[in-house]
Amino acid sequence: MDGDTAVVGADGAAAAYVYTLTDDGWVMEAKLGDEVDVIGNDVAISGETVLVDAPNDAVEQNDSVCVFTRSEDRWERQATLAPDDLEADDGFASAFDIDGDTVVVGAPEADGTSEDSDGIVYVFTRSDESWSQQSKLEDERTDVEDTAGGLGHDVAIDGGTVVAGAPFTIGYDRGYSDVGGAFVFTRSDDSWSQQAFLRSDDAMGGDRQGQSVAIEADTAVVASHNAHKDDVSGGDAGAAWVYSRDGSNWRQRAKLTPDDWAPRGWFGYSISLDGDRLLVGSDVYDGLGSDAQGAAYIFTRSGTDWSQLAKLTADDGEPYDKFGSDVALSGDAAFICAEDGQGGSAARSGTAYLFQR
Repeated sequence: MDGDTAVVGADGAAAAYVYTLTDDGWVMEAKLGDEVDVIGNDVAISGETVLVDAPNDAVEQNDSVCVFTRSEDRWERQATLAPDDLEADDGFASAFDIDGDTVVVGAPEADGTSEDSDGIVYVFTRSDESWSQQSKLEDERTDVEDTAGGLGHDVAIDGGTVVAGAPFTIGYDRGYSDVGGAFVFTRSDDSWSQQAFLRSDDAMGGDRQGQSVAIEADTAVVASHNAHKDDVSGGDAGAAWVYSRDGSNWRQRAKLTPDDWAPRGWFGYSISLDGDRLLVGSDVYDGLGSDAQGAAYIFTRSGTDWSQLAKLTADDGEPYDKFGSDVALSGDAAFICAEDGQGGSAARSGTAYLFQR
């Protein structure tokens, strides 16, 4: 979401749908894609620009990113983004985000500095109506024993700051494999550099922190739906860690979990940050005993303290809907997707729910 515009992907239809808020409520404004030029599995929006993942036949097992722009309520395709050095199975376009004229795209399977699927994040910028690659973001650390894994699994950008999740990063001091974490990169003029590596104080092997990330101003959120509740036996409970920046230094401020936190809940599968509010999807567990019906939680910040404000569920929810599989928060509106929701039909075609505060 961005303001009064929301975009919803539909990979089964190979399309993305744009909705706008009018005096008559939310109405569909456009369908993007013709079942050939886009996939619709992932979307992003900033102002009058929408991103949708698209097929890239030139490189096996990689997608590209299709850029659409709006002019006078009409949407047109502007560009398709893919780097020149893309190799098979890099996973390019597994995640992407946009802010203004800058797009970041993750390639979590790409060989990075250690040449072992470290992952790479690509940065593209727009000048007038032309797009070009500005940078490649990789793990720049030289003073640690662990190596990045899956960098770009999820990405988020706000202004000149990018947060990129790396959930398969090794942590030799935290139980070794798949501890995870997130990298922060910042831009000065046209150059990018690594500012920080974010990993919680209570990280454990298998937590896979960084599966979902968000950034706004000097606040970053790093989440994982595989995080442990107590020990190895409490896996897949999920958690979200909040960090704040002072100058160039980042500090962990909070660990967020729901009031009905439990193993196998997958809390943190999706997140969306807007000011002092955070929306977190938990698409497997809803606290009611229904398998994969799903739920979402809203947290609010007062000063430096965070607390749970509400738990959201679908009135017509059913088991296996996966409500909370993706979420978007903007102002007083929250869109929550149930990727397998039936939507009043027998087919699990997907449903998006709007909650208004």
